[in-house]
Amino acid sequence: MSERDNNYPKSKSQDRSPRLYLVICNIQKIANVKAMLVAGVAFGCTEILMVGQEKNSQRKDMFPAPFQEAVQKEQIRLRRFAKWKECVEYMERQGLFLIGVEIDEKSRLLNDDYFHQNFSDTQKDHNRSTDIGILMGNEGQGIQPAHIKNCSALIRLPQWGSGTASMNVNVATNIVLYRFQKWKRKIQTTC
Repeated sequence: MSERDNNYPKSKSQDRSPRLYLVICNIQKIANVKAMLVAGVAFGCTEILMVGQEKNSQRKDMFPAPFQEAVQKEQIRLRRFAKWKECVEYMERQGLFLIGVEIDEKSRLLNDDYFHQNFSDTQKDHNRSTDIGILMGNEGQGIQPAHIKNCSALIRLPQWGSGTASMNVNVATNIVLYRFQKWKRKIQTTC
C-alpha cells in the first residue's frame, strides 16, 4: 500500500462536515491493527494515520481486502509515519483535534452526547469544521504519556460490569467511531 498525493475521499461540492481520522500507534497485535483498519472503512474515516508498524507492513496479509478496496476506490487514505513526532506535525498542519481513548482521571465519559456537547457549536459555521483524530491506547499499557501530551482531550468508554479493566482495542475503536458517526449524521440532518 502506498500513499497518494491527491486529497480524498472526494467531498461533495461545498460540504465541509467534520472529518474523522483514526490514529494507529503502538498497537501490538496484528489482528487488532487489521480489525481497526476495517473499522476505519466501515465508519467513514477520511484517513488512517499509522505510526510505525514497519515489520507488520511486510506481511502479505497486513491490509485486509475491504481496506485495500476502499483505498483503491479512494474512499479512505492511509498515511504512514515512521515516528510519532512526524504524525503530530501532520495532525497540527491539518488542524486536527486529537482525542485519546484512555482510562485516566482526566478522561471524560463518552456518552451519547459527548460529540454534540463538545463540537456542535463549531459545526454551525459551514465554512469551519473541527476535524477529529481518534488515538486508541495500547492493549496493555494504554496511551504512552508522551502521546497523551499531544491529545486535546481524553475520553473513556462507560462500563457497567466488573469483569475487566478495559475493552479490546478493536471493540473500543468501533464504539468510538460509531458514536462520532451517529453525531455527524445528526448534525448533517439539522444543518
